[in-house]
Amino acid sequence: MKVDIKDVNSVTKNVIVTFPKDEVENGLKSELQKIAKVAQIKGFRKGKAPFAMVEKYYMPEAMERYADKAIKESLKNIVEENKLDLAVTPILKDQKFTDDGFMFDVMVELHPTVELKNYKGLTFNKKKVVVTDEEINAQIDTIRKKYIDYVDKGNDAVCEDGDLVNTLIISYSIDGEEKGQNFHENIDLSRPTIFPELRAALVGSKIGEQKEVVIKYPQDIGDKDLASKEGKILLEVKKIEKQVLPADEELAEKEKFENFEQLKNNVREKLIETKLKDYEKEFRTEVFKILAKENPFDVPASLVNDLAVKMAEDLYNSYKRFGLDPEKLNFDWNAVIDRYLPEAEMSLKQQYLTKAIKEAENIDVTEEELEETLGKVLNSIPDKEKFKYLQNQRVRDSFYLDMLNKKVFEFILSQNTVVEE
Repeated sequence: MKVDIKDVNSVTKNVIVTFPKDEVENGLKSELQKIAKVAQIKGFRKGKAPFAMVEKYYMPEAMERYADKAIKESLKNIVEENKLDLAVTPILKDQKFTDDGFMFDVMVELHPTVELKNYKGLTFNKKKVVVTDEEINAQIDTIRKKYIDYVDKGNDAVCEDGDLVNTLIISYSIDGEEKGQNFHENIDLSRPTIFPELRAALVGSKIGEQKEVVIKYPQDIGDKDLASKEGKILLEVKKIEKQVLPADEELAEKEKFENFEQLKNNVREKLIETKLKDYEKEFRTEVFKILAKENPFDVPASLVNDLAVKMAEDLYNSYKRFGLDPEKLNFDWNAVIDRYLPEAEMSLKQQYLTKAIKEAENIDVTEEELEETLGKVLNSIPDKEKFKYLQNQRVRDSFYLDMLNKKVFEFILSQNTVVEE
């Protein structure tokens, strides 16, 4: 057996293995002899057919058996002898019997060896949490809209932007094809997503007026059945209602606060909390980006792709949980996966860097620390259920990993300068 190992990059190797003709012939003969003991060939009792007949009818099966065995056994030995730290199952690129014997070609991807050269004495910039009055007012407006009410403006009213308009859709067609007629539709002109043609037709209209609206649907609209088509609507205004929102003190009462100032302070605190979480996440990512740049290494492409696929699946499922149809939103799997590839690569680099720093600095989570944290987190769970959690190895591993990541990150920050800006 001849083994040729070529480096593609620091974590990828191309392994080509060839077996000489005499070794392959002996191996095939051995497989045929095993098959001959149980072979059933017409005219012969089971296992009693001449070897030449077995060879004639069962050679393809013998070749398949030999190839499978040769690949598995030789790869196992190659990995052990060369101390290859496999990250994924080797990918078989080619295998074939030749006049000279048998060969196979595999791509092997390894866990990277992270050489820590520069991870202390660096400077990391961190966003300072600032909440503006505009952000607070915007959030309060969002809360206020929870209690929106509508008041009939009367028969002589004129429709204004922001009103709720009850219409009778006399007819509706797409590219000349009738799609519906004589049905009522409420059109909320306070929504920014209303088609501009529809808004322009309704603003200034009165009860009883009929309007014909032509809408040019954009190519990138969520509904594929409407993309790049022309919709024509004939409608009649039946009722106009004005949007009414609660005043400040009334809103505070509805939200269970003593006064509007308390509500405002609560909104500010929640915005700070949310921004703090977002900034911490961004900061952590930025820290590891800098560490990856200062301590460069490759990560296996298969692991990156697998993680990007997982991220795309999570996004797809999140759409469905929110009641959205990903297919109607033109969910392009390849495009989404490609978009996630850089994030997936960075996430894996973060894991490898964390592991390398843990080992270099001998950082770990003790059993006592783990038990203490589990006890605090699970404090509200009944003792009977708590015992199940405490004994669940997957739960313990998850807590351990979270605590370890936090310890390593705290160590990184302690060895470097953080500047708030």
